[in-house]
Amino acid sequence: MEIEPESTAVRAAGHHYVDGRCTVCGASLATNKIALPQTGGTGSLQPLFAVLLASGKTLVASARSVSKRNS
Repeated sequence: MEIEPESTAVRAAGHHYVDGRCTVCGASLATNKIALPQTGGTGSLQPLFAVLLASGKTLVASARSVSKRNS
């Protein structure tokens, strides 16, 4: 005996919202939105970029130094 997919499939009911709540399953509209986490970070990115720039300059200077020694 083979089971036909058409005989076991359940049609999706979908959502019908009234006053912010689904009348089909009870879900609220607020559950469809993604809440962004509050990190508390309000600082500037300038110190980070200054450190990155300084470390990049250090890497370039040391690479030049090594290449001068090897030539």
